[in-house]
Amino acid sequence: MVKEITSKEEFDKILSESGDKLIVVDFTASWCAPCKRIAPEFKRMSETYTEVIFLKVDVDNCTALAQEQKVSALPTFKFYKNGTVYYTFNGAIVSGLESGIKKYSASDAEPHFNADGVKPSCVVL
Repeated sequence: MVKEITSKEEFDKILSESGDKLIVVDFTASWCAPCKRIAPEFKRMSETYTEVIFLKVDVDNCTALAQEQKVSALPTFKFYKNGTVYYTFNGAIVSGLESGIKKYSASDAEPHFNADGVKPSCVVL
């Protein structure tokens, strides 16, 4: 099941209460064609990976949240655990989304960092 987030407060509450459970957030918009293409696959993954929390944020309805999370392209997928961003990528690439879910839902998964010790934003084309 994909839960649609309607406010920053709702998002923050889910993030703080999820513990070490993986949360995958789809930052999307109704006018975004690639977002529409990947939406059915995101829903399917939510039914397959039931141990993962799947959230959807419409950036036009939650602009403050999208800005806070530094969303600059659509779709953007962010993976969180323990309130920390573990991974970010942009694009409607089903294989990239699913491989991220498999990797970061593992109990021993570590956040993705670059050589400078910074969590990068990965672009998958």
